[in-house]
Amino acid sequence: MVGLPGFGFGGVLKTRFARSSRRWSALSWFLPLGDSDMDATILKDALFQAGLKVHRADCHRQEAETWFSQYLQSDFCRVVIDKDAETGHQLVRAVADKLPTDIVLAIGDTFHNLSSALDYVMTGMMRAANVSTTRVSFPTDESRNALRKSFMPPKPGKGAPPNRRIVENFPALVMVLLTKIKPYRGGNFRLWEIRKADNIDKHNLIIPTVAVTQLHGVYLADEHGNAWQGCSFKLGPGGTLNAIQYGITGDIEIRDKGQPTASITFPQGAEVFAGDPVFPTLMQCVQLVAEAIDLIEAGCTKHFSK
Repeated sequence: MVGLPGFGFGGVLKTRFARSSRRWSALSWFLPLGDSDMDATILKDALFQAGLKVHRADCHRQEAETWFSQYLQSDFCRVVIDKDAETGHQLVRAVADKLPTDIVLAIGDTFHNLSSALDYVMTGMMRAANVSTTRVSFPTDESRNALRKSFMPPKPGKGAPPNRRIVENFPALVMVLLTKIKPYRGGNFRLWEIRKADNIDKHNLIIPTVAVTQLHGVYLADEHGNAWQGCSFKLGPGGTLNAIQYGITGDIEIRDKGQPTASITFPQGAEVFAGDPVFPTLMQCVQLVAEAIDLIEAGCTKHFSK
């Protein structure tokens, strides 16, 4: 097994691979019921490839974060002055430029690689057991009840759903999914949300919201001859500055907009991760997928060693 670099979140993936490498002498825990012909090489390779996908997801996360830092260091912000039609007061707004497309694409690629890692685990288990992988993917669903139903026997005259093959061959895995991982909306490892984000990105880019939150080192002056130099201002929703709150009245002139700081979040109207900070959320998703894969191994180990 090739070595993997460490990660900024404490080597979660590196630790997972170290544990995995010690388990191959007890691969009987992954065997389908009544079958001792499971191909351990296929399974080992599938889990290793899943880890590579998680690693690649983290690389995309780091790339996006680096590019966002460079964006913040650029002249990414315009400060404009509007006039409130009702009150006649001037409104100062800080407007952020559009994000570079590389950041947007890297965010989508992070979700795609995490989703692929989960599929690698599931299809690898099926191939190792010499079971068809047609229409098989890692099981997730909107609710626990919907997920549970997807494992049930088919109704008379109906074909078995793909997830039925999973429960027939790996009942221990199904129990781990339903009782510990819970891959449905609001579950323990946010796997449904990750899969949903990947599906959304297949059809439309996930474009985060960038909001200017503060201006530092600002130089403002008003028509009365008052000046505010080297000041820092917190901005409200939409990057607006409540000038009256700071005692600034009359017409305003911006002589130096200073240095802005900004936040980046998933859109408020998004179906998943709405309003969540982008980079802490992506880091958490990488960690959770790595931990879920580890839990699948550990949970099935316990079951089949009885």
